[in-house]
Amino acid sequence: MKPAAEERPTVEVTREDQDDINAYALLVQRRSEQVEALARMKNLLELHSDAADEVSLLDDDQVVQYVVGDVFLFTPASGAASKLEDKKATLSADVNKASAALAGVEGEVARLKSKLYAKFGGSIQLEGEPE
Repeated sequence: MKPAAEERPTVEVTREDQDDINAYALLVQRRSEQVEALARMKNLLELHSDAADEVSLLDDDQVVQYVVGDVFLFTPASGAASKLEDKKATLSADVNKASAALAGVEGEVARLKSKLYAKFGGSIQLEGEPE
């Protein structure tokens, strides 16, 4: 009986195959970065939602601190609430864009993965597969 390594049929790796493998690796890295960025955006959106909920409990003329860059500004609760709602809308749009971009990358990863496994079968192991 031959060892498992000798039983596998050898498949010639063309330049196109190598380009696909490289593209797959880059896309997996990009997907990982986009997943992390999307998680950060969702967390920021949740924090802004919580802040908006807290500000809505205050009287409109009550003064609150609102951060702009590295500075805290004192502003009426009504002004802070409108700024928070604007920021939430912007963040929500960013989350939707990031989700769509991630879906596109995942689709391309799946296409390349299918193509590479169809050609190489068990003789290729694609790293970076989701847990």
